[in-house]
Amino acid sequence: MTTTISRRSMIKWMAAGSATAALAACAMPVATDTGGDDMADMEEISIGWARHGSEGDVPTETGLAELFKSKHPGVTVEPLVLPWGDYNTKIPVMVAGGTAPDTFGCHPALMAETHTAGGSIPLTDFIDAYGADLNYDDVVYHGDALFDGVVFGLPQKSCTHQLRYNKTLLQEAGMPLPGDLYWEQGADGWNWNTFIEMGKELTKDLDGDGETDQYFYGGSGGTNQLALIRAAGGEVFDEAVS
Repeated sequence: MTTTISRRSMIKWMAAGSATAALAACAMPVATDTGGDDMADMEEISIGWARHGSEGDVPTETGLAELFKSKHPGVTVEPLVLPWGDYNTKIPVMVAGGTAPDTFGCHPALMAETHTAGGSIPLTDFIDAYGADLNYDDVVYHGDALFDGVVFGLPQKSCTHQLRYNKTLLQEAGMPLPGDLYWEQGADGWNWNTFIEMGKELTKDLDGDGETDQYFYGGSGGTNQLALIRAAGGEVFDEAVS
């Protein structure tokens, strides 16, 4: 891709699209300060964007791409939806082969892998040129997309992680439901201390053989573990991302 795009248009694309990674291997459009109107100095360009999902997500991504183009004439976003099971292996292969899309969504581990492989470009200058009043520390975790003080990605969305609970077990134990505690008392009612106390009450050896048969909490994957660690004030990487 060798098309020229204004510096202001470039950051509008980055900010509005909330790109989590921009790939150097894809020869990103060169940013120029012409001082002219965006429409006058922007040629037709095409931008690749990938995310994990399913066929059901294709209409949504296509609709978002069309909405983006309606607000940014001359810029076409080509969405690519990849199955979750293949995503974290396919993207690194595409990065290594120079065929990755210009932008793609990624979790911290994939972002770090992409950055280590030299597959991302710094965005700090573009963001600063746009004049955005942005405190990077408020929106980007160190080790996620901020490396050595330089931003290589921006948050695309906020994922909520819910706790699903068995009402029957709680009610049989004479315990309040977490949802009721939160709505009635907020963080004073539902917090880590409450979580632990409930866990102690509901973790049981039901048949007296010395082995736990009923567990309070289970099913913690890598993404959930990161959310739990950060919710408790911790981090995975130190400041040096080592």
